[in-house]
Amino acid sequence: MNDIRSGKFYALMFVLFVLFLGIGGFFLTKYLIADPKSSNNANEVIADNSNLKLNKEKDYIYFTNDDLKNKDYNINYHDVKLNFNTTDAQELEKTLNTEMSVLKDTYILIEDKDLSPEELEKVIYSDSGIYEASYNKYTRYISSDYASLLKESYAFNCFEGETYLKS
Repeated sequence: MNDIRSGKFYALMFVLFVLFLGIGGFFLTKYLIADPKSSNNANEVIADNSNLKLNKEKDYIYFTNDDLKNKDYNINYHDVKLNFNTTDAQELEKTLNTEMSVLKDTYILIEDKDLSPEELEKVIYSDSGIYEASYNKYTRYISSDYASLLKESYAFNCFEGETYLKS
């Protein structure tokens, strides 16, 4: 008889434990998916974007100092301007422009290289006049809420042509 009572006790404890987990899980889930009250301030900052731009007449992302080297392959070295009033945007702009100036030094013409006749026979893309170059292509995406800049890195040489490196 004692075994039956202890079995009922354990069964009751198990039911209470499952009930406790169910109720606790319900309130925990309700708490986790509720909208936080403090996020309303973030929406107000985004709605007031008058202080977001450094230069009110320019777009959020634009390019200056264009140096178009080859129109067919769209090899263009230019400075990226991020027109955001944040230190992160200014640091990113500086990094991208430093990278672009380093890439600009990789642009070498075939006529500047001293190639042997055997090497000249291996040249496939001689019409461009480029021996080798590394460069980035940028694509801007601007909407009412977001501004994105996609950077794609390429390399070109007269033996293999244009090669996609990375985004």
